[in-house]
Amino acid sequence: MTLTPDARALAVNIAGWVLCAACIPAVLVLRSRRAPRTPWLQGILRFLAVWAPVAAANWLVQAIGTLLFGAPPASQDVLREFANATVLRQTFIAAAAILLMPGIEEWVFRERLQSWLVRKTNLPCGIALTTLAFAAAHLTPSALLPLSVLAVGLSLCRIQTGRLLPCIVMHALYNATSLAFLLLLGPSALS
Repeated sequence: MTLTPDARALAVNIAGWVLCAACIPAVLVLRSRRAPRTPWLQGILRFLAVWAPVAAANWLVQAIGTLLFGAPPASQDVLREFANATVLRQTFIAAAAILLMPGIEEWVFRERLQSWLVRKTNLPCGIALTTLAFAAAHLTPSALLPLSVLAVGLSLCRIQTGRLLPCIVMHALYNATSLAFLLLLGPSALS
């Protein structure tokens, strides 16, 4: 069964709204005394908790870009590459984006850079500088705000859990969801 572009867009919108709706319960569970201690569950809950603010930031950037320039701003290069790639290439990009890059990026930005910056400055300054470095490293001006929101969530996850694995899980889920939505919508979603 092949879905029409409108049906695919509706499916992605519904999935996005379901993820947004999961934000409040996830935050409530994380704040409760019975919050899970396992890193995997913490990563999943923290991904759900940060999805709505990241989605809102992305929507805001898209709306402002469309209002000012008549079209949404350009997407990240890796998303454009993924959308137009062969199935084999999409598999390699997805594997790198979901299985490899979250671990590398979280080790570089949260484990090394953030730890060092917090020691040299203070907690808010260390998080802010790490957030800017993380967002800037992705080299896409239109992604700066959404990735900054994600980076704050990742930084807080690292500080609050004292562990890196929940950050990696959170980051991997974000990448996987972004690629899954793009796969559903097709390359036309980026133009």
